[in-house]
Amino acid sequence: MRALRALVLVCFVALSVPASAGLLLSDVNHDGSVNILDLIAVRNAVGQDPAETGSAADVNGDGKINIIDLIVVRNNIGAEKNSDTTDLAGVANGIDEMAGSTVAPLPISSCDDYFPLQVGNWWEYEVIRHGTVVNRYRVEVLRRVYSYHYFSFYAVAKYFPNIPPAERLLCRTYANTVLEWPLDQRCPNLLYRLGASAGSTWTFVLDGGEPCYSPLSATIGSRSEKVSVPAGDFGRCIWIVYGHACSDAGPEAEWFAPGVGLVKRVETTFAGPVETVLTQACVNGEIIPGLHLPDGFGVLVKSDAPSYVNNLMPPGRILPVLTATLVVFNYGEIPATFGFSSSQRFDFVIRNEETGWEVYRWSADKAFLTVMGEVTLLNDKMVFTVRIPLEDPRAASPLPMPLPDGYYTLEGRLTSYNRPMVGTTTFAIKSVH
Repeated sequence: MRALRALVLVCFVALSVPASAGLLLSDVNHDGSVNILDLIAVRNAVGQDPAETGSAADVNGDGKINIIDLIVVRNNIGAEKNSDTTDLAGVANGIDEMAGSTVAPLPISSCDDYFPLQVGNWWEYEVIRHGTVVNRYRVEVLRRVYSYHYFSFYAVAKYFPNIPPAERLLCRTYANTVLEWPLDQRCPNLLYRLGASAGSTWTFVLDGGEPCYSPLSATIGSRSEKVSVPAGDFGRCIWIVYGHACSDAGPEAEWFAPGVGLVKRVETTFAGPVETVLTQACVNGEIIPGLHLPDGFGVLVKSDAPSYVNNLMPPGRILPVLTATLVVFNYGEIPATFGFSSSQRFDFVIRNEETGWEVYRWSADKAFLTVMGEVTLLNDKMVFTVRIPLEDPRAASPLPMPLPDGYYTLEGRLTSYNRPMVGTTTFAIKSVH
């Protein structure tokens, strides 16, 4: 298991942290080794803009110099340059001993999320050839399959509907990089660098893709496109242009809208050009474009970030606060009435995913009136949001104590007696000492 964890992290760092030939990961001053001098250099540069200063202290390449870069350097202290390629050996050493992750994510707001992977999200598309709709299909995030540190892979159905497998394991990293992990490979493939700047290029590799579809050269043509499709008009779209080995078949371009995902795809086929356009979607509880849908009824639970950091570094500890949101929506054709036997409408519970230990229950310290109530939803939604300090409730100290590192399940529940609804999501906690 330890060897598997090391392999997984090395795979992720190789894809997520930019490296140049001949440079050692975390060797900020380029003296051939990673040591305390590099740590001091990063600490002195915290808060600076690497684009303006030209500083090498942005070791994880996210455009910022902060505590995450300090963690990367600390995890690589002792590494030395011994070849013409980036040495990743130090990254895997001490995964269990080191509290910080070399690729710890930063929170991504929904407006910056160009590939929203939340269980229950779905997108419906029409395929158009010569002005005629020739196919319709739905892409859906089915379940979370695998997690390691801050990375979670989800089973996504029919993302490329005509190319097997029917379900793909996809992950979006903190930097809006999208990976696919084929079941028969040791490391994930790179699909998209949606966080990269205009003009950036990479090699797009798709599991099961024939030569016309994989590998492809991918380039971000623009980050400010306006796209109109049946689902609506979208601005600030990312336009990706592809180059492939086939002259008469293969993808030509894709457009991604912030907070929505893929809205348009253009392909060349043997039968002529094809456009795939978004017609409607349910993304993080929001129906797009807000139509009356026969199946537009459901529940969504989300946290404001996929992971949280216990900052235990001197001089004082800083514990994270989670913002939890429960969304119950009905955009269907039939009204839904929810009955309540008290003034309580919702509850949130947090449990350790491995042990089942309940670390938090929102209603535990609250009192509610015993009164009957009803809420009817039609083309509308109910939204409940609370802020939850992530603290260990067992602590005897008057000071708040951190929750142990690991994965936790956030459960949101609508406390209706006739239509109880429950949704869950998962988040990670890691400590930095």
